[in-house]
Amino acid sequence: MENISITLEVQLNRLSCIIARGCDEKDFDKIRQLLKSYHKYIKYADLKVTAQVKIFSSFCIICENIIRLKDTKKCIQLTCGHAACSANCIQQLVINSSGNDIDYFFYTFCPKCGTALDQNIIVEAFGGVEKFIEIQKRFDYERAPKYECPLCFTKDRIDNSITLMCNHRFCKRCIKTHAEILIKEKQVGKEGIKCPSCGDEIHIEIMKYILTHEEFSRYDEELFDSFAPNVGENDIYFRCRNESCEFAAIVPVGIKEIECKTCMKKYCPVCRDDVHAEITCQENYDKKLDKSLLDLALGQGWKQCPYCKNMCERISGCNFMKCLSSTCKGANNFCYLCGVGIKGYTHFKIEGPYGKVCNTMDGNKD
Repeated sequence: MENISITLEVQLNRLSCIIARGCDEKDFDKIRQLLKSYHKYIKYADLKVTAQVKIFSSFCIICENIIRLKDTKKCIQLTCGHAACSANCIQQLVINSSGNDIDYFFYTFCPKCGTALDQNIIVEAFGGVEKFIEIQKRFDYERAPKYECPLCFTKDRIDNSITLMCNHRFCKRCIKTHAEILIKEKQVGKEGIKCPSCGDEIHIEIMKYILTHEEFSRYDEELFDSFAPNVGENDIYFRCRNESCEFAAIVPVGIKEIECKTCMKKYCPVCRDDVHAEITCQENYDKKLDKSLLDLALGQGWKQCPYCKNMCERISGCNFMKCLSSTCKGANNFCYLCGVGIKGYTHFKIEGPYGKVCNTMDGNKD
C-alpha cells in the first residue's frame, strides 16, 4: 500500500508540472497517459480520488493559439483583460478591421468582447510612432488612385500630377522640366509654353504653380519679349527690369544708360542692371557675383585672408591662421577673429590664441 501511495504521488507531481507550465497538444497526450495509469493504481487499492485541475494558460483572441504560462510575459494584454500572443496578431487584426483604410486604423475592437483597442497598444504593435506613420503612408499610397504619365511612363498617385486646361495629365516633375527646357532655350513664343500632347497653351496660373519665382520671372520676360518689335543691328530693345513696370523702348547701340519713364530709374540698356558706365556688363556681373559669394562666405563665419583675399574656414584649432593658398603659400598669417594680418602670438595678449578676444577687439597694440 505504501509503494502504491508513493508511486501515485510521483505521478501526480508529474501531472502538476505539466499543468503548471501550460498545456499544448503533446502535454494533453501525456496527461491522458498519466490518468490511465492512475486508474490502474486506484482500482488496485480500492481508492476514491477527487481531482481538481486548473490549467494556467489562455488563448490568443486573434489566432486562437494557446498562450503557455511561460509565454504570458511576452503576450500583449488588452485593456479588456483578453490577450494576444504577439504584435503580429495585433497588426493583422488592425489591418483586417480597417479594410486597409488608414482612416480606420484606430477603430479596432476586441473580437471577443467588442471593446475598442487602446491606441497606444496599436502604435506599439507596429513598432512605435515613426514606424506606424511610415506604415500609414504606405497604405495611403497603395490605396490612392494611380495614373501613368505620358511623358515618363511612370505610375504615380493622381495627387502628384497636374491636369492642364486641355484635360491632359502629367506628373509635376515632367511638366516642370518641359517648361524649364523651353525657357532655358528661349523657345517661349507669343502663346507661351504649350501642352506636350495637344499644343494648347498652358495657363499662366499653372506656370506660376510649377515654376519658382525666379523661373517664372524669366518665363514672363521671354513671353513679353516675344511681342517685341523687330529691331535693326544698330538698335537694342530695352524693357524695364521692374516686374510691375511695362515700360519698353528701342535705343541705339552704344548708349550707356536709359531712364525708365515710369519708374524714373536709370539702367544699362544691354544687361538691364544699374548703370555701370566705367566697366563692361561682364565685369559688372563678375563684381556682383564676387560680392554675393563674399557675403555668403561671411554669413557662414568664414574669413578672408587680408593678403590674397582668399576665403578660409577654420575647422579646429586656435585663432592664429596661416594662409596656405597658392598665393600666400604659408608665408602670411592673420587673426581669425578680426581678420588683420599678424606676425606672432602677441596679438592675443588677453585670452591667448584660443580665446574670444584679440588685441584689435580689446583696443591693445601688438
